[in-house]
Amino acid sequence: MARSKKSLKKIQSLVFIMLITIVLGITATYAWFSTQRDVEIAGMRLNVEVAESLQISLDGEIWSQSINIADMRQFYGTYQETGEEGFAVYQAKKVADGGNENYVPTELLPVSTAGEVANGKLKFVQGTVGTNVDGTQSLTGITACSETDITTDADIDDKEDNNADHPYFVFDMYLRNISAKTTGVDELKLNRFSRVDINYVNQQEGRGKSGTGLEYSARIGFVIYGNTVSVTAQDDATLGTVGEQIRGLTSDNTEVPAIWEPNDKEHTQYVVNNNGRGITSLKQAVTTYGIKSAIAEQAAPNNKVANVSADTDANGDGVEDTNANLVAVKTFKPAYTDVNTGTTAATVITDINGNNVGIEPNQISKVRVYIWLEGQDPDCVDMASTGDKISLDLKLTKDKTTLTEENSYAEGGGSGSGSDSSNGITAAQIYAMTAEEKKAIYGARVTNYESINETNYGANINWRIYHSDGSNIYLIAEDYVENTYWPTGKGGTPIKAEGLHNTTYGGRLVDIVEGTDYTGTADIASDIKTKLLSNYTYTSTEYNAKATAYLLDTNQWANFKDSNGYASFAVGAPTIELFAASYNATHPERTIDIDVAQSIYDSSYGYRIKWSDEADYSWFEEEGSISGISLEDDLYVKNDKTKASGYWVAAPSALGSDYMWNVQSAMSWGLVYASYYDDYGNNGVLPLVSLNSSVQIEMQEDGETFKIVE
Repeated sequence: MARSKKSLKKIQSLVFIMLITIVLGITATYAWFSTQRDVEIAGMRLNVEVAESLQISLDGEIWSQSINIADMRQFYGTYQETGEEGFAVYQAKKVADGGNENYVPTELLPVSTAGEVANGKLKFVQGTVGTNVDGTQSLTGITACSETDITTDADIDDKEDNNADHPYFVFDMYLRNISAKTTGVDELKLNRFSRVDINYVNQQEGRGKSGTGLEYSARIGFVIYGNTVSVTAQDDATLGTVGEQIRGLTSDNTEVPAIWEPNDKEHTQYVVNNNGRGITSLKQAVTTYGIKSAIAEQAAPNNKVANVSADTDANGDGVEDTNANLVAVKTFKPAYTDVNTGTTAATVITDINGNNVGIEPNQISKVRVYIWLEGQDPDCVDMASTGDKISLDLKLTKDKTTLTEENSYAEGGGSGSGSDSSNGITAAQIYAMTAEEKKAIYGARVTNYESINETNYGANINWRIYHSDGSNIYLIAEDYVENTYWPTGKGGTPIKAEGLHNTTYGGRLVDIVEGTDYTGTADIASDIKTKLLSNYTYTSTEYNAKATAYLLDTNQWANFKDSNGYASFAVGAPTIELFAASYNATHPERTIDIDVAQSIYDSSYGYRIKWSDEADYSWFEEEGSISGISLEDDLYVKNDKTKASGYWVAAPSALGSDYMWNVQSAMSWGLVYASYYDDYGNNGVLPLVSLNSSVQIEMQEDGETFKIVE
């Protein structure tokens, strides 16, 4: 299969960067309240980009290296649905998502948090505003505004577009972490390009200009749930589909949030001159405070809430007030935000207890993300705002594990010997990669696998990476194997080395299938059937079942294992299930569906096959084929027909008891075709081996091929 240099470069990347660019419409603000409530989120943008071993999703089903704010609509029905029907879909997803709501507010309004978490959610409070006798406005109380305190039964139109009842932006995202680690965590970092700015109207959207002030009170919080789902999770009758398992992740009540204060040393001249909190410089760090719980409303004319800040003198006695409800919150402030030192290194994210934050290796983690204006920040004042949008660039990187080290790949030189398993990529890591990433691996040659046939008899086979099921990596012969190396049946019956094409590569199965070597599917080892033919739950004694048993006889095909012990078993052909799994892993745009059904011609059972965008299997039952596979996908289709017309796929066809599956090329495309089990020697074989679960692969210096390491 063709692999672009661009795809190979992606495998060689050093860090895994997540870019979140969020442009939020926002009004001019005073501390704790806003004077306008009708500002729409014009041009709001959420763009997330990640590299291959850190992937992101909003629903635990669609994994990508980028997401868009439009994808948030999935939380409010099915992207475009509105009204009662859409709201019902939304509510169902809410329940499946651990009961979480996801909010895109009309505007950000000042709130405060002390960093306390309840059931996986940050607790917030919000100020209420009253009018004094002189007509001025002032803070009259502090009310609870945690997610459970805010009305959640608004119409769907309000929820998806401009829920004015919610003063901060909050959503769930899922991170799939492909790692070379087996213990510990991969620490998350922010790189030096992360920042928060104000975006002027006349600037390009998404690009900001610092120094206006409002961005100095912005906060971004992360709550990483303690429960995870494995990157190799499968659908489960009890647990539900993989997507349901991921969305169903809930808090384990051990979560400690991390809060980023991106501009902790930045202030405007107005704040320096008028704040009264001891700020004497435009670049001066001050303690971050947060309010823990509500404060009762006070009646006019003395309707000013006392002791909102610990460093104010509310009662005028000359002594700074103290307030147990107001606590210092340890935010993390990346070194690269310190323009005085010029530091540009990425920094590890730390939680409010000062501990490094990480995600589990080879697990899917649920992350609750919050974006708000901290009402207790001294810069949260009206004069610090232009009334325009906030531009937030949040770039998460993962600490370099052995999987991502440059030395593991061509540009870094590599270890050369291949003896260091720490430089390898595991089956689980390949399984969890995106389709584009797999395209850079599937079809690549493995240079240090040599079967016993090659060692003892000079078979000269090139082996290519075919698939990973999360536990094992499969290799397949690059080209047809000479029939000299085909094994006999288990009873000793040889194949007939003859055919209508090149008799060197084709072989007739007639004597094996019609003889006494095999009784049918009962001859297939149970572990092989479970792994490669799991959908076939029937016991068959038909001719196509006997042919399948021969092709999956691991004892007879054992000469295609290697003497180094890399392979756990070898068979004569991929099954239809493995073929579809491999193809679908690299072609998500149009996948193959398979199932097992009774033949329309007799009482036998076999596999049916169709394209996923076809309505049903009826056409394929009658014709016994699908077509349209690109001939450029040479991992799946052999365009050269001088050796054989195609190759066997180890699976009976539902077309009838005499029919097996095979793959051929026809004119300008490839097709999966049901043909007579003997096919007169026209078909060849591409033996397949399963590597041990401990085996890893490593890219070599040419950037094209891989080697096996343990």
